[in-house]
Amino acid sequence: DQFLLERANQIPNVLSSYFKENGGQKPNVVVIVVESLGADLFGINSDGACFTPFLDSLSKHSLLWTNCLSTTPRSFGAVPAITGSVPHGQKGFQFGDIPSHNSLLSILKSDGYSTNAFYAGNFSFDRVYDYLVAQNIDYLSPFYEEYKSTPREERDGTYWGFNDDELFRKSLTEISKRDASKPFVDLYVTITQHEDLELLDKEQEKEFYEIAEKKVRSCNHKDSQTFRTKVGKLASTLYTDASLRRLIQGYADLGLAENTIFVITGDHSLNLHPQNPLDAYHVPLIIWSPLLQKPQHFRSVVSHSDITPSLVSLLENTYGLPKNEKVHWVSDGLDTNVQFNSQVHTYFLRYSREIVDGVFGNYYYTEENGESEISEIRDSMYVSAVTDTERAKQIEAQFRAITFVENEVYKKNLLTSNPIYSLKQYTACFSTKIPNLSCISPQQKPSVAGRTFATIFENHVHTSQKKIKFQLQADMLYTGEVWQDQF
Repeated sequence: DQFLLERANQIPNVLSSYFKENGGQKPNVVVIVVESLGADLFGINSDGACFTPFLDSLSKHSLLWTNCLSTTPRSFGAVPAITGSVPHGQKGFQFGDIPSHNSLLSILKSDGYSTNAFYAGNFSFDRVYDYLVAQNIDYLSPFYEEYKSTPREERDGTYWGFNDDELFRKSLTEISKRDASKPFVDLYVTITQHEDLELLDKEQEKEFYEIAEKKVRSCNHKDSQTFRTKVGKLASTLYTDASLRRLIQGYADLGLAENTIFVITGDHSLNLHPQNPLDAYHVPLIIWSPLLQKPQHFRSVVSHSDITPSLVSLLENTYGLPKNEKVHWVSDGLDTNVQFNSQVHTYFLRYSREIVDGVFGNYYYTEENGESEISEIRDSMYVSAVTDTERAKQIEAQFRAITFVENEVYKKNLLTSNPIYSLKQYTACFSTKIPNLSCISPQQKPSVAGRTFATIFENHVHTSQKKIKFQLQADMLYTGEVWQDQF
């Protein structure tokens, strides 16, 4: 079998006991990916401060996983992992020749749902556009274009685009125009927490800074010093938290909340405590809905890749979504153990696109500079190094097997034999090597070092497609003299 991840659809329906049936009506799904919402900011920290009062309150009426892991330490991996449970490939799922696949978005669209993405930033950032177009998505918000055309003195936003409250306000206006009888899946990606809080309303901005500073002063010993240097980001966190309250209230005001499942998680952590290697990935996961029969706090370790398998299983087995015979998820779904427990098998794709670590059961595995080691994962996601040569070899074998299989199915387009929407791909050019251009400082540009030209197109592509997207890729080698963000 060439489709190494494809298997019979036997994903357990672990969420059904927490949800009530709703007379055959299809529930809506809203997925909210919150910038930098890590476990270090969510809820009440070890020093008694809470920078997410609304989410903390909401989580007490929700299904809450406090030990969830993102698959990357930066934003680029979040949306594909959360909505697709897909492999990384070598550079991130949407950065290569995207293999044929299915996702929460495409599966629900095929069952009559409208599919929508609301983002205040540029969809080309992290190539999120490429991934969402592959889902045959119905709507991509044009808010970044609006932001760029808005006079600077009237923009309520940052370098990235409109602030979150403005994003949510514009989104709700768009949602109010939709056919209310049609089920929907809405995806939100927030941006305000990228930067220190900056609002057009300076009085409101000052209020959030004062609240953040007051909470920092209430912290004792170790966290107080860390938080003191991050007051601007903490003010952004408080602002986004308040904005999320208004967003969910907005769905309620439109009469849409009662039959909607809300999924809220961070794209990655702010990583205020980098001494713990899992801190960069440690995020909360909240599933809230009026359809819930009871709340539950789960302490088991889960990952972003577990979300879609369990959501789709819930919709198939409880709410009548047509069941696919086969699945290709990289996970079998969420662990609903209320005690601390880790059955996760996942690996991380670093921002540098290196794959050197992962979580395998209750062990964290890493290999750097030719040395590999394992650490035991304990409650609250703390890790402590252990010496167990035999166990380390077993985990190394798992690490190599998983990364090999996922890379093979990705690069050979063997993720699924039955995609809902197929991407047609044509080769229009050939690979070429351009002579080295040496740039030894952030100030030196390729145009200064010298220009090199190459003709790459060799084929004419004739298709019946109305639109063709040309994609040009280049691999760049950097020596470390210039940091990767400065290219």
